[in-house]
Amino acid sequence: MTSFVRSSLLALTVACLATPLLAAPSDSTSTVKTIFGNEPFTSGGFGAPVLKVTAIDGQTSLLVGGRGGWVINKTFVLGGGGYGLVTHTPVTGLPSTSLQVGYGGGELEYILASDEAIHASFMMLIGAGAAQMHADSLGGGMNNWERGNLASTTFFVFEPQVNVELNLTRWFRVGAGVSYRYTNGASMTVQQATINDVSLRGVAGVLTLKFGVY
Repeated sequence: MTSFVRSSLLALTVACLATPLLAAPSDSTSTVKTIFGNEPFTSGGFGAPVLKVTAIDGQTSLLVGGRGGWVINKTFVLGGGGYGLVTHTPVTGLPSTSLQVGYGGGELEYILASDEAIHASFMMLIGAGAAQMHADSLGGGMNNWERGNLASTTFFVFEPQVNVELNLTRWFRVGAGVSYRYTNGASMTVQQATINDVSLRGVAGVLTLKFGVY
C-alpha cells in the first residue's frame, strides 16, 4: 500500500508540473509565418492625373490621362487608366496630317513599403487602343480628301512600369517612373505613310500625382 501511495503522489506531482508547460504556447508557434497572416484588413483608394513623355512615330510626344485604383492592405492596387496623345504629331511622309492615339485598360500595381516617405512600386497595364491619321487641312497633295479621318487602326497594348513615389502628405503622393508601351495589331497606310506597331511602341517617362488615402 505504501508503494502504491508513493507512486500515486509521484504521478500527481509530475502531472502538476507538466500542466503549465502543456498549456503555455511554445516559442515556435508564436513565430509561425502564414500566407494570409493576422494583420487587419485595410482598404483605400486614389485618383491620379498622369503625364507621359514618349516617342510616337519617331517624334517626342506627350500623353495625358488618368488612373484610379482600389488599394488593398496598402500594397495591392486593382484599377484602370486611360491615356491620349495631346501634342500635334505630324504623320511622317504625309503632309498636312496629324496622328491621334489613345489607349487604356486594367491596371495592377504592387507597392513596396507604402508608409515609407520614399518607396517603390511596380505596375502593368493590359488593354487596347486606337490610332488614326487625321487630315489637318486641304492641300499639300490632299485635294481629293475631306478634312477628317483618313485611316484608323486598333491595337492591343501591354505596358509594364516601375515607379519611385514620395509621400508628400497623408493624401497626396508624387510618383516618377519609366514604362515601356508594347503594342500589337496596329497597321494603317495612306499613300506612302504607314503607322504600325513599331511607330507606337516605346519607352515613356511618367509623372503621376496620386490623390487619396490608403
